[in-house]
Order: sequence, then structure tokens, then C-alpha cells
Amino acid sequence: MIPTASLYLTLLVPGAPALKTEKPPQDLLDLLPDDTAAVLALDMPKLARHPVGVRIFRGIAGELADDELPHPPISDLVAECEQVVVAQFGIEARVGDFLFLFRLREKATVGKAFLARKRASDGSNVTRIGRYAVYSLMESAWTAAMANDRTMMLVLACGDGSQKEQTLEAVYGDRKSRGPKDPVLRKMLAEPWPSDRPALLFGAHPKANLSIGLVLTPLGTEPDTFREFGTDVRSFRGSVALNKTADVEVRVSLRDHETAQEFVHLLRKELTASWLAQLAEAVSVVVEKTEVWIRTRLSAGLAEWLNKK
Repeated sequence: MIPTASLYLTLLVPGAPALKTEKPPQDLLDLLPDDTAAVLALDMPKLARHPVGVRIFRGIAGELADDELPHPPISDLVAECEQVVVAQFGIEARVGDFLFLFRLREKATVGKAFLARKRASDGSNVTRIGRYAVYSLMESAWTAAMANDRTMMLVLACGDGSQKEQTLEAVYGDRKSRGPKDPVLRKMLAEPWPSDRPALLFGAHPKANLSIGLVLTPLGTEPDTFREFGTDVRSFRGSVALNKTADVEVRVSLRDHETAQEFVHLLRKELTASWLAQLAEAVSVVVEKTEVWIRTRLSAGLAEWLNKK
């Protein structure tokens, strides 16, 4: 078994501008907490049709039984989900919390059916937060709610006690402003999205140094790897282009050229410890002024090999 969930969350990031673009799903972005640090957007139909996507989703589906999942079965999501938006938010010391938004097809029933199955007979695991009926799942680490008929919300709260209450309030509670408050992240999200990139990544936050460590986990890093960089990590973005392989590109913006070189030095040290050695071996890392460009590729064969680990 391998941490395919990590790979699932880190298939991201942009390169050369695409010719075709589309408007961002503003209604989904408005649901993101104001303290959002990073956003991953997945076009499910495009990913599911590609040989690499087929093998990744098959691997995720094969790792856990349906009743062990905090969300509908992967096969149902692939069939009935149009888009997935994942937000990392509430970073305090290390990783933070996560919000998953599933945009379902018109008349899809997978979200409501899932929550109906998870509802306790006495309704004791359902509480009202703001305008949502929130379901506690899997010993309350996970919660879920329907934002509307086509949008399911799923939250992983990594803290407990008052910290968990703050997490749930940040997602489900009533608030005056909508979406992330970081001005750089808001600007990135508002730009037209390349329609030929089925996976897009955006990140900007005072703690982006911790977020980028999580993003690059398949290459050997950890959330703490770039902790000492502090706010010198200004932002990052990325994408996946689907050709014969899944071509992954990540671009990290840093304070200055010297900081960018230090970032590369540390990253290259971590590549040797990557649990995904074959992916790490194909990595290209280049410094351009204040930016670090990281490129690699994932083949269908490698994805199949990962599923057998």
C-alpha cells in the first residue's frame, strides 16, 4: 500500500500560458475559508479518461473499502463528479485543515445518498452550523454537508477541542466575506483557468512555506522542510498537462534569487529520500531569477507500479 492520497492531493501546477481558458467556478471559491493557503482544482472527467488518471483512481479505490471512506466511493465520484476543489486552511504549526468541495453532475444523487447512509438512526451525528446540516463522520475527524443540490462539502479537521470548533465555524459558519482573504491568492484564483490543464494548484499565504512542503511530499519533502524560510516563500502555483504522460510542473516564487538558490539546494537534498524515487529521478529543477521551476512526469506504467506497492 502507498500514500496515494498524498499523490492525489499533489497532482498539480502552471507553465506556459494555455490558449484556451475558462472562468473559475466562483461559487465554489466563495465557499473556501478566509484563511485558505492553497487550492487544488481537479477536472474529474478529463483526469478519469487519461490512462494515468485511470490507474490513480483505481489505486485509491482499491486501498479502502467503501464503508471506510469519509466520502462516497471513488467509482461513484468519478462517474458523477464534474470538479473537485481542495483547500488547505487554518495552518498554525504544521499542516492545518482541509476542505474538499465536490461539484456533482446535474441530478446526481451520490452526495445525498451518502449522507443518508451515514446519518445515525437518532440523528445524533447531525448538527446545525450556520445554514448547514453538518454530519459527523468517522469519530468526528471528518464532517460533511450539502452546500446545495450539486455541491458536497467535506472537512478534515486535524485539531480537536476549541481548535476543531474554529475549523468547522470557518467552513460552515455564517460570515460577511466569502473566499480566501489573502490578496495574492484571490488574484491568482480570479485569473482565467487554462482549460487544457485538468489539475491546477494555487498557493499564497504567510505560511506558504509549510504548505509547499506538503505539496512536494512525493519528492521527499515534509511540511517542515521549508519552515525556516518563513515568509520568504511568497507563493506557488502549478498544473498537470495530460499528454502520453502526466506532465507536472510547480513554480515557487521566493523573496530573491539567493533565497531561490537556497530553496533548490534543500529540495535536492530531499529528493534522495523520496518514497517515489522513480518520480524524483525524473525531476528537473531550474532557478529563474526569484522563481524555482520544478518539472516531472508520471507515466501510466509508474502509476500502475505505485498501485501495487
